[in-house]
Amino acid sequence: MSSSSLLWPLAYHLCGLTTLGRTPLEPLGSLPVPVRTAVLEVAHEIDPDAVVLKLASKQLLNAPDQRRSNYTWVDWWRFAEDELKDFVGDTKRESVRYRSLNDYLNQHTLAKPKDGAPDEYPAERLFLQEAFLPIFGLAGLSLLKPQYTFREGRGRKRRVDFLLFGGAKYALEIEGSAYHDPARLDGKRSDDEIQRQRSLSDSALILKQFSQEEIRRGDAKNSLHDLALNDPILRGLLQLDKDQRDARKRPTLFYLQDLLGRFPLRYQLYQEVALTILESAVSQNKKRIAVADWSPTLALLPLALLDTVCLVERVARLYGLEVELPQLDIHIVGQYDKHGVYEVLAKYLGTEPGQGDQRVDFSLAPVNIHFSPELPEADYIFAGESADPCPFDKCLSGDSLERFPAEFRQIARSPRPTDVTPKATDPPLLDYFARRYFMIPELKEKQHELLTKILNQESVLGVLPTAYGKSLVYWLYALLIPRTTLVISPLRTLIRDQIQNLHRQGIRSAESITSQDNKASRALKYNGLRDHRYRLLYISPDRLRIKEFYNEITAALENRPVGALVVDEAIASLSGGTTSAPPTCRSNALLRPSKDLPGMMCR
Repeated sequence: MSSSSLLWPLAYHLCGLTTLGRTPLEPLGSLPVPVRTAVLEVAHEIDPDAVVLKLASKQLLNAPDQRRSNYTWVDWWRFAEDELKDFVGDTKRESVRYRSLNDYLNQHTLAKPKDGAPDEYPAERLFLQEAFLPIFGLAGLSLLKPQYTFREGRGRKRRVDFLLFGGAKYALEIEGSAYHDPARLDGKRSDDEIQRQRSLSDSALILKQFSQEEIRRGDAKNSLHDLALNDPILRGLLQLDKDQRDARKRPTLFYLQDLLGRFPLRYQLYQEVALTILESAVSQNKKRIAVADWSPTLALLPLALLDTVCLVERVARLYGLEVELPQLDIHIVGQYDKHGVYEVLAKYLGTEPGQGDQRVDFSLAPVNIHFSPELPEADYIFAGESADPCPFDKCLSGDSLERFPAEFRQIARSPRPTDVTPKATDPPLLDYFARRYFMIPELKEKQHELLTKILNQESVLGVLPTAYGKSLVYWLYALLIPRTTLVISPLRTLIRDQIQNLHRQGIRSAESITSQDNKASRALKYNGLRDHRYRLLYISPDRLRIKEFYNEITAALENRPVGALVVDEAIASLSGGTTSAPPTCRSNALLRPSKDLPGMMCR
């Protein structure tokens, strides 16, 4: 393959598209660590009570430029409450945002009839206008479903005026004291109302009733305010005071939803977009590219471009490939969200956007950020994150944005570059990739020495102190080499801990096959191995003796070279606890599809 045809598949597989992803242990796992850190810092500053984190900082020894040697990253983070974590992480939740109360009323047929027909919902409109909007604003309407139907235990359909989705589900009834008070109902209707309220409780719905008199007095508004203060979701919708409203136009909850939910969900699409733009520019020998981002609410496009330019440069250097990237001008056009765009960019760049780039891992090709009130001449116009429709021709959003990288995907995915080997292994280069994938500032000297040897296709025996970071060496190797690395580990508990640790860092391309897998689970994993979804596959030594496993794995790896064979805790697992040296990694016929298969043994 030519230098150019090798570069883009390698960049595709090393940027994280086939290795990183959202996991139950790391909902931001699709983001490279520097991008993840910028997003988390802004989310924490918006609501420090909701997003808890620990920042770490270190002065790097191997920084490419010692004037930019201070590196900061998020060492750990979590949502303060599980309900908020579940809410933000719910990718199936519809996020309809209404421009006005009339918009909401019309969409749900609650508006006052104009043809003289009976008006069925005056109390509901009064509740929305006088009680709900003053507390939750228009943003809260996205969590309020009118005329919600549910079934009681006997299958009978029941209905409530509104269902409010928060940390709990609240059934809101209007005219409660007039129509639902047992003291005002006859016996039959009273029994039915008791059954109805019991059904609400059985459906895990918390009933809140309001009369029109309570709404007019302001009691309903006060009740909703108290409810919101004690709910981890609704608290983020409370209307801000005037000073806060001037600085932040959207509720806290929507910022957290966008930064910690939408951003990691959409980022990898923008990575493909960035790779498509760069590949096209290089193939056409363009020296300069201008990209416009129309009224964005999130800095997805500029961050993906900044990050991908750095990645492509370093992939080219790692594999000894030639590439000349163009100057890139990113124009953020029109109105933009201060926190979701400007502040995230500032955290990532280490300085005010438009004032340069102070990152440790900066790009050699110039990437300039401009804020433009009017649309300049641009090669591409994107509006995928705009809150308003794009008024220009050929704007890329929705389906057109999804289709934009289609041709590049074909270039990147076939054929997979399995026969190439790295050419450069200097510390600053390998440290860059370590920082990209893991929450560490730079490799230790012995880690770098081991990694360099196996990248050079040498077999090594690594005897290092406990907790020194032996596993990190072969983890990083597996992410840099687009093949499957097999890891033999002696105990299921060790394998489980390793997989959880990788998933906790967003490495979704790690899996294990153990005796705890049933037949269906093993079949899925064998298919994943055939599809080359795993960079790291953990197995126990005893599985190598099982004929079914041997046949399945040799079939799965046919014509797909193994990246390396790693024997973790080698002396204990292969030598029965003795101090004799383990056998060479090349001795197992199972692992012979690559003549240059390196091995690493850890003790």
